[in-house]
Amino acid sequence: GGVGKTTLAKEFYNRERSHYSKCYFLYDVRDNADKGSLNLLQKELLSSLCGWDKPIVSVDEGIGILKKHISTPNVLLILDDVDKADQVYELLPDLTLLHPDTLVLITSRYRDVLISSGVEESSIYMLTGLTTQHSHELFCLHSFNRPHAAPAFESLVQKFVEACGGLPLSL
Repeated sequence: GGVGKTTLAKEFYNRERSHYSKCYFLYDVRDNADKGSLNLLQKELLSSLCGWDKPIVSVDEGIGILKKHISTPNVLLILDDVDKADQVYELLPDLTLLHPDTLVLITSRYRDVLISSGVEESSIYMLTGLTTQHSHELFCLHSFNRPHAAPAFESLVQKFVEACGGLPLSL
């Protein structure tokens, strides 16, 4: 992690949400799944899609209900930090039922999770870290409020930049 997937997804969501009648950003799906809270995410998603206000007792029950409601038109949905294909299925049980006007963006560290979930390879974009030059500039902007370090600090800055490996959150 640390390349900025969630940050970019948030920015995209905030910029595009006004173009959709219903929007929902499901944060940290991986952590919620680990805590056994996927049925709570299902309820939140259903509440956003169709005003669902009843409890969802189990993930299987949620899957059945979601199948009836995921065809809602003009929806923007972000699934953040998915690490297993089952998580996508439990939140979007049948991708073929999604309305053509619906846009789903899924962030994941793992390309194979997306492919296993039925996402077309041509729809997958893999983020890469920053170049050394961009890393240097970002570090200096945050550290010195300018794009370059004073000569006395240059070697130290270079060590930090190398240690961070192009990851914006590390810088």
